[in-house]
Amino acid sequence: MINQLNKIEPREMMTYKTKNKIDSMDYQSMLELWRFAEIGHPYFTGEIGDYFSQSMSLKKRELELVKVPVSQCIQEVLDYIQYSEMEGKVDLTDSWYTTYQSLQELQEKVLDEEEMS
Repeated sequence: MINQLNKIEPREMMTYKTKNKIDSMDYQSMLELWRFAEIGHPYFTGEIGDYFSQSMSLKKRELELVKVPVSQCIQEVLDYIQYSEMEGKVDLTDSWYTTYQSLQELQEKVLDEEEMS
C-alpha cells in the first residue's frame, strides 16, 4: 500500500495476538470484516492475509459439514409463521393457516424418514 508521500507502508507481521484474534472469529464475523473493512486492511494483505484466508476457508468447510435435520428447518418456518404472521397462536382463519398446515404434514413425513435413517 502506498501512503500520501508515495512511500510503501510496511506490512504488518503475524503476531500471536493477531493469530488468536483471527482464530476466535466465527465465519459470519469474517464475512462481515471481508465486506466492510477498508481497502488495505492488514487482515487481507501479506502473511496475515494468507492466514485469514486459510482460516476463513476452513471455517466455511466446517459449516458445510454441519447437517441440520430437515424437520428442524421446517419447525423453524412453522415457528416463524406462528409467532410472526399469526401473532403467537395458531389461527385457523389466518391466511397463513393453509401453509402452516401443509408444513405440519410435510414435517410428519420428514420425521418418519429421519427416524428410519
